[in-house]
Amino acid sequence: MGRADRFHKRATVITVSGSRGGCGKTRVVQMLLRLCPGAVAVKARTDAAPVSRLDESPESAPAGKDTARYLEAGAGRALLLTGPAEEMIPLAQALIEEAAPGVIVFETNALAEAVEPDLAVFVEADGEQKDNAESCRRAADLLVRLPGRSPDAQVRRPRRTRPGETCPP
Repeated sequence: MGRADRFHKRATVITVSGSRGGCGKTRVVQMLLRLCPGAVAVKARTDAAPVSRLDESPESAPAGKDTARYLEAGAGRALLLTGPAEEMIPLAQALIEEAAPGVIVFETNALAEAVEPDLAVFVEADGEQKDNAESCRRAADLLVRLPGRSPDAQVRRPRRTRPGETCPP
């Protein structure tokens, strides 16, 4: 075994899944990317079409789309994977190997358990749940509920306190 082999390790894998679309998964990924600048960020979306991988750059990522938001938050790379879940698993595993020994964050329900995360985050919200939401929730290490994430709620940013102020109730 060579010296490089002894020190090669798997990337730290974080998954962010959620109860439904619009629950705040991308926002949580952005928060994590600010804590792990340079991490690889992957949006994995199931689709009936053949599997595809799209590497986004700051120039090519469509403004306002999740991959652009990842790059703005500090991702070193942002990718979009689409296709049937079972066909995306080998691509996801290859990305984990490429990211080693760094951090890779997946925004996905479809691959949440398949990539064997070191940290699984589940974002909860009221409203109709995705089919696989409950299994993702049970597998999660951390449950998150963002303010203003019910179907009728208005989204607002929490007010930050100044030094010496107390948090509102």
